Amino acid sequence: MSEFKINRFRYVWKGNWAATTAYNRDDVVLRTGNVYYCTSQHTSTATFATDQLTRWSVMSESSAYRGTWNTAIVYAVNDLVTHGGQIYKCVTSHTSQALFSTSLANWQLYLESVRFIGEWVTGTQYKVGEAVSLSGIVYVANTEHIAAGT
Repeated sequence: MSEFKINRFRYVWKGNWAATTAYNRDDVVLRTGNVYYCTSQHTSTATFATDQLTRWSVMSESSAYRGTWNTAIVYAVNDLVTHGGQIYKCVTSHTSQALFSTSLANWQLYLESVRFIGEWVTGTQYKVGEAVSLSGIVYVANTEHIAAGT
């Protein structure tokens, strides 16, 4: 039977992950709700997404609500965002593009709901799950689109 020695554990809490920081094996950081431990000594890159793949392992996982989805934002795995009437969970670390639909592969539907917007208006961009009324009838968008004139 092998001997278990508690003094071999050398985790060192470093707080929030930071770019261009020297990390040692067994350093522990917090990043968007998840706790990671360092698997190899390195100086971090400009984005966690690059470091995460080869130098960090998940110690404790949770989700962080990041609000409404927006462009040019670095999202991490397990981030939650609202887009239209839906809530999505990030499954791949990435930087968001100009349109949500172009990076849909990075997201998983987390919670489906409907968000009432108001009256239907030509030229408005509607997202999946947004509801509008027109002539007393309520419609829910099932695809992201810009409302045509008819």
